[in-house]
Amino acid sequence: MSDLHAAFDQENFGSIELVMDQYIEQIFNEKIILTYDQFALMIHNAFYVFIEKKKLEFPNFNLTNMPNLEVMKATLRDFMLPMQDKELASSSNYIVNKAMMYIKNHYFEDIHLTVIAENVDVTPSYLSRLFPKIIGKSVVSYINEVRIIKAKELIENESLKFYEISEMVGFSSPIIFSTTFKKVTGETPGDYRKNYFANRKD
Repeated sequence: MSDLHAAFDQENFGSIELVMDQYIEQIFNEKIILTYDQFALMIHNAFYVFIEKKKLEFPNFNLTNMPNLEVMKATLRDFMLPMQDKELASSSNYIVNKAMMYIKNHYFEDIHLTVIAENVDVTPSYLSRLFPKIIGKSVVSYINEVRIIKAKELIENESLKFYEISEMVGFSSPIIFSTTFKKVTGETPGDYRKNYFANRKD
């Protein structure tokens, strides 16, 4: 829960969404018994701690009443982004959030620090220093995390070859993809696919 609270404290929807996605992966991979209602309550509680801490007006929605995860994310996004636009337009958080959103929308392309920095109107060196301060990881690490999350979804489709998945998520070669995948997840793409389908049979 601490990483979820930390994501809210950053006032950065990109960080919140990433932590939510990582929780879902952990729940599935470790076969944690957790209903959607329990998961929604966990997000709801972290959100309300954030609201109280920031002394914000309580919203007229309840995250535990959201019908599914995508609606919950959209509701949080609609709440957080205007607040960021208004209060954090010139702040470090706003710059990093813009960069994270750019990465999430362009992860499948040949993106690198210079391109991302140009799209958020800062210098590459400034963005490179800013990322670890705000989210605790480098630009490259965040790009790789986003790509691997997308790669996992594609690996669950048995008809796709690993070299195809590598290209689809923006890696320049299957070898780099496999090495990065293992670094991020602790297992190779092949092992992940094998374990995924073994878990489904269970």
